[in-house]
Amino acid sequence: MKKWSSILLFVMISTVAIGQKQLNKPDIVWGEEYKRPNFSAVEKIIGSDASGTYIWRNKSGSLTSTEIIIEHYDRNLKLDKTNSLNIPLNSLNNDFQIVDIFPFGGQFVALTSFYDRGGNKNTLSAQPIDKSTLQLKNKRIEVAEISAKRRSNKGGFDYAISRDSSKLLIYSNLPYERRGGEKLSLNVYDKNLDLQWKKTVELPFRDRNFAVESYEVDRDGNVYLLGRLIEETGLVTLFRQGTPNYRYIIVAYNSNGEKMKQYDVSLGEDFITDLTIRVGNKGNLICAGFYSERTSQGMKGAFFSKINATTKEMYDIKKGEFGTAFLSQFMSKRRAKKKRELFSYRIDELVLRSDGGALMIAEQFYIRVTTRTDANGFTTTTTTYYYNDIIAVNINPDGSIAWATRIPKRQSDGSGAFSSYAMTISGGKIYFIYNDHPKNITRTDYRKIKNFNGKKSIVTLATLSPDGTYEKIPLFSNREERIVTRPKIARQISKNELVIFGTYKKRYKFGRIVF
Repeated sequence: MKKWSSILLFVMISTVAIGQKQLNKPDIVWGEEYKRPNFSAVEKIIGSDASGTYIWRNKSGSLTSTEIIIEHYDRNLKLDKTNSLNIPLNSLNNDFQIVDIFPFGGQFVALTSFYDRGGNKNTLSAQPIDKSTLQLKNKRIEVAEISAKRRSNKGGFDYAISRDSSKLLIYSNLPYERRGGEKLSLNVYDKNLDLQWKKTVELPFRDRNFAVESYEVDRDGNVYLLGRLIEETGLVTLFRQGTPNYRYIIVAYNSNGEKMKQYDVSLGEDFITDLTIRVGNKGNLICAGFYSERTSQGMKGAFFSKINATTKEMYDIKKGEFGTAFLSQFMSKRRAKKKRELFSYRIDELVLRSDGGALMIAEQFYIRVTTRTDANGFTTTTTTYYYNDIIAVNINPDGSIAWATRIPKRQSDGSGAFSSYAMTISGGKIYFIYNDHPKNITRTDYRKIKNFNGKKSIVTLATLSPDGTYEKIPLFSNREERIVTRPKIARQISKNELVIFGTYKKRYKFGRIVF
């Protein structure tokens, strides 16, 4: 491991200067306010084209069935078309399931699974949606199949799309076997949904000790699996005597699945607490993440490295701890001087720069479950989801860290539906949009940041510039718009437009932000 001594991470972790000039507000075009259909909820903004925006809505028709509805809103965000897809979903039998609806190959594709009890198999099908009629096209195309003797252990499906949108990976997690290795199936399709290759594999790791965390497919159809392998130590734990008892492994399938390579990602005795990978231009792997010296949940600093696809060597490892100035934005100066670690940050985005550098975006996220017992012996369990500060780390092409920025926020509620943020990259800047407490606009002190307050909250726009400084302004008041915005549903539809969605009680509407 190369020692990074010339440029320490505290150089890039300086206190962020919040710009003094007032940002120009982007234009916001609001659609009409609508009454939500009974027993329904917007699931996703599927995508947009020149005619408008397409929405996926779920509607519960009875206690046992769910209806999938596709809606179309014109450029003025006015509802002008709606249709119910003919997908027989039933929550009691649970035989049909909707996996996702997403844009691919210039069309929208619905992925549905069906468990055939008589045939003992779980089948995944893809079906394009006609944008003009909002109806399913043709017959279903079977894209994956799992042999499963029991519905309770029928496996599952997921997918990934290459970054140039030319390849679709269907990932099948085969039924769990207690004593067997991790079994999975990989099917790769082109944009016409023509099969390129498929392969069923059993990884050389026990199912209970290995967890696949993410998967990627590149433009050539090569597949990369990122997983965490926990050592066999009796009880499965995430730390042991101060050193990790787990390691990250990348398994790659090249040449139409004919060649398999395994790459180990390690920082020695340090814990890798979160990791994300990307495929570089020459097929080499780029790794970025956070590390800790203490636990699997802590965060002492950031690291960046590369893996040679041919030699499997991990090289250009750049690692540095967070400096006191940066840590003091999260904790007292006394704790910061002692280099107390941050905790529970997860990487949401790794954007590869055209010059070979990268930008890493992370958010603090954790869940707390509280159980209380009253005097009569009745227990109440409460689950709270926390979405707090955003961190951006900019990495130079040589692997050194240019800067890191903290964007403070506090969000917690019982579902997480109105928490987190939406992100848009436009004109060389990154825009973050999130629900916030009005008093936080002028605050950065971690002790004074208030939790966002539901319908009384505002939507804040934080603009991150290429030099690592940021500015934030109140974008609009949720109360004045008679909604509470759901940032995680927002979708960037062009290089400078973001569609957002908000709802409150039975009211809802969409908006388009133009940067």
